[in-house]
Amino acid sequence: MRAPSILSQECAGFRLDAPLNGAGATPGFRVAIFLLGFVAMYTLLHGLYFALPDPLLRDWVHYYGIVLPAAGIVNFMAPHEAVSAARGTLQSSSASLSIVRGCDGAGFAFLLSAAMLASPARLRHKLAGVLGALLLTYLLNELRLVGLYFVLAHRSAWFSSLHDYFLPTFMILAGSVLFLCWTAWAREARGR
Repeated sequence: MRAPSILSQECAGFRLDAPLNGAGATPGFRVAIFLLGFVAMYTLLHGLYFALPDPLLRDWVHYYGIVLPAAGIVNFMAPHEAVSAARGTLQSSSASLSIVRGCDGAGFAFLLSAAMLASPARLRHKLAGVLGALLLTYLLNELRLVGLYFVLAHRSAWFSSLHDYFLPTFMILAGSVLFLCWTAWAREARGR
């Protein structure tokens, strides 16, 4: 009686001879590879983000990329607010909303990007997904900041609930929809 080859044995539902590219691999193995890739990519993106010096982030990225456009949107929608952009803050006589590290949507963008980069898809589909994730993050975050400014200026009692619970939940749900649509598109494109 011959002992079975170790290369074809199964261990706890994982085929030991499963290729790393996902073709023919068990679902559990593919999930494990996805999770490892996701955690590694998310950790890398967050590490790079926290390596940025605060003055660079506040005075350049936040000011020119987030605060200045948000002030322009508020002033377009409600010129009487007379909002100005100062460093990392939207300021008016009614409210002052500071944008700090973490309020810029970076964590949300990293979450979506890491999930797309760890997924089994072609590189061009991954890059298109990451671009879509960054665009969605930027648009939702700008809308979130404009909305939070108006809430802070006119209904400040609502601010904490919206800022801490409802808007982050909405962004996660929107990101989940984007990810599901992207995976369906990438799977269909890979099948062609």
